[in-house]
Amino acid sequence: MCGSYALGANRGIGLQLVRTLLQRGYTVWGTIRSQSKQNGSAQDLYETGAKILEVDYLDEQSIINAVKSLESFGKLDVLINNGGRLALLVEYASILT
Repeated sequence: MCGSYALGANRGIGLQLVRTLLQRGYTVWGTIRSQSKQNGSAQDLYETGAKILEVDYLDEQSIINAVKSLESFGKLDVLINNGGRLALLVEYASILT
């Protein structure tokens, strides 16, 4: 099973990439900053069938929680950095492993 993680997955290019990966059989985790701050745009992501992670990349504990959620899957094959905060995620992932 192939896995992917998409930052900024609830609209535009990120959402289309999520849809494409799901159609190709990937398990996809898509991130949103906050359900309350997305003005309903998270609904499109929910409708794709992707796994949803609410992550605030300015909050250290939120990043740690996201990394722990992903660890249960094992290996990710695709990373879509459509949110501009990859450095923080990579830093915490290396700390936890």
